[in-house]
Amino acid sequence: MIAALLSFLLTAQALEMEVPPPQMAEHAVAIAVGEVTATQSHWAPNTDGYIQTEVSFSVESVQKGDVPESFVLLLEGGEIGEFKTGHSDQPVLDEDHRYWLLLMKDEEGRWRPFSVNGTVELQSEKASGAPQVDEVAAVFGVNFGL
Repeated sequence: MIAALLSFLLTAQALEMEVPPPQMAEHAVAIAVGEVTATQSHWAPNTDGYIQTEVSFSVESVQKGDVPESFVLLLEGGEIGEFKTGHSDQPVLDEDHRYWLLLMKDEEGRWRPFSVNGTVELQSEKASGAPQVDEVAAVFGVNFGL
């Protein structure tokens, strides 16, 4: 029993290895900076009580890929009344906050975050201590050109 538990914990640790930020940026379909303008949570179709959140995102600038001026980002998890669900590899994006996003598209062509580690809140009136775009770009090895 103890050996099985130890094996499980070691496997879980191995699966949590972090991908370096420049490698994440290289594999992302798109990279965008912008602001969350609205969020709407709903019960996910064909699931047993799982919540999804649609996040409206207004793009300020694009570093990589073809991204429209605004789009809806689909996140797993959210909150409806007293019910709340989440997903450990999904970011939580707050309305009226600015973000640096590494993006991918799912099999249905919807925008999704590349990973929770590829989403960084940026400095704004709501987050005065957060990093600037150029600081985040440097960490991800991207010449953002702002």
